[in-house]
Amino acid sequence: MTRVDYIRVEGCEWMEDAERRYQYALELREPLLLMIPRIINQILEDIPKGFYLPPDSIYRKDEPIIPERVIREAVVNALMHRNYRIKGTMQVIRFSNRLEIHNPGYSLISEERLGEPGAARTRNPKIANVLHDLKLAETKGTGIGTMLKLMDKANLTAPVFDSDRQKDAFSVTLHTIHFFEKEDWEWLENFKDCHLSNEDARALVYVRKVGFVS
Repeated sequence: MTRVDYIRVEGCEWMEDAERRYQYALELREPLLLMIPRIINQILEDIPKGFYLPPDSIYRKDEPIIPERVIREAVVNALMHRNYRIKGTMQVIRFSNRLEIHNPGYSLISEERLGEPGAARTRNPKIANVLHDLKLAETKGTGIGTMLKLMDKANLTAPVFDSDRQKDAFSVTLHTIHFFEKEDWEWLENFKDCHLSNEDARALVYVRKVGFVS
């Protein structure tokens, strides 16, 4: 049961159609060093891609909407920090508008301190050491901060982290939602008399698209 399930769901809701619960599912049972690149590659194949034209090339370059380094950090952190005493699966769920990674084992540090210097704690030191030696993980506590900065740089909504001690579970949600597209600016015109700051505007757009804000 300590496997990883990759599940592709049609639409934005879990079990929206009881007759067609998901589009595709892949169960992975293999050594972590083989599993990590397989999961990352599977995610990269599924998420939407954009393209740009590098100034020094005549060929376009395709890039995933969610930065590849963010996906790598999320997957490696999940496998490095999950609670392997719990006989449950790690689930990677690809919805049409987001990617969710659900992991057995709550975070050993509070959600407020995620990404802070000196806040890192390791549940599985031997696994962490191997991943560090193979340059798959830094083990310096910089992963969460890197994810936040790269998502912001890509003009995407921030990752949503949820640590639940009662359920002994942790999850991260990565939305493929861009801030301030044309329709967002048009909608924000309704609040032009409210003197919104940039953060106010982002919060409103986030609530409109996602349905909640932490």
